[in-house]
Amino acid sequence: MRSVVTERRRGTPDEPAEDGPLTLPRWLRSGWDDFPLVYLWLSPFLVLNLEVVQLGLPAAPALRSFALPFLLGTVALRRAPLARPSLLLLLAATGTLLAAIFAGGTAGRLAPEALALVTEVLALGAFTLLATHAALASQPGKLAGLLGVGLVYGLILENGGVALGFFSEDQFRIRIPLFPAPLATSLGWCLVFYPLWHAAPLLAGARATALRRALVATGMALALDLQLDPVATAAGFWSWPPSPPPVLRGVPAVNFCAWFAAVLPFAHAAFKARQGEGIAAARLARELPRVLLQALTLVIAALAVVEASLGWPSMLRLAQPAAALLRWVRF
Repeated sequence: MRSVVTERRRGTPDEPAEDGPLTLPRWLRSGWDDFPLVYLWLSPFLVLNLEVVQLGLPAAPALRSFALPFLLGTVALRRAPLARPSLLLLLAATGTLLAAIFAGGTAGRLAPEALALVTEVLALGAFTLLATHAALASQPGKLAGLLGVGLVYGLILENGGVALGFFSEDQFRIRIPLFPAPLATSLGWCLVFYPLWHAAPLLAGARATALRRALVATGMALALDLQLDPVATAAGFWSWPPSPPPVLRGVPAVNFCAWFAAVLPFAHAAFKARQGEGIAAARLARELPRVLLQALTLVIAALAVVEASLGWPSMLRLAQPAAALLRWVRF
């Protein structure tokens, strides 16, 4: 029996793909081709499950933070080059997943240590799937660029944040020797960069500039983080110093400033390095020092805006290791 889902040739966001009959196995293969978009759509459900089932937090704020990343992921998936599920199919899948989450109760609730370990394993599994997708893709440079250079960038971001005392991540166990941050949180940046590489052009439009695509990717990343970080904080996956005070469900403003500053320059450099559907990985690697400098400049500027009335607590913490380094150089 043929599926009611239809096959479409790979097109552009401005150019609808052609319809044709599609059997279920072929639709599943198309779903794998667009797996980063499927993963992006599923991610808010995973965080919602963590918040409602595992942590037992109230449903109303959980659904409010779920809504924006879910809607953005749905729009991207509806514009997927090959899979493009029908609206009826997405509604049915959404209803099924929400029913499973809210009907689950506390039967599958894990102890905090087990929950942290399962989260780490899921992050490693998701990275492996996305890396496999990139390795099997016909577009060159995706694995080395978005997941290779992206992982180096993620390691710098996470370990720099922990080393400077902006946050701590003591719950996780899988670590790289001599690195203060766990592996899972560094991989997490790749779990953002790679799906948004596929989703941002679909939302920004086929003729959008690299900057416009980067801005759309940054907005989508912030939408994901507005849901993720309060839940991860409540779960104890990472914790914040008492100053500066939190601005959203236990999370300080410095976190959202850092996400904006980290994603925008990297996304811009990646889209500038785009070659067809692939990416010039060597060019992106050469841009990494400039991306880091831009990220540092952006986070300092953003902090200057939001922390002027708070006595500059994050800026003072950033200045402490710099002052220590200057004293060492003078000695």
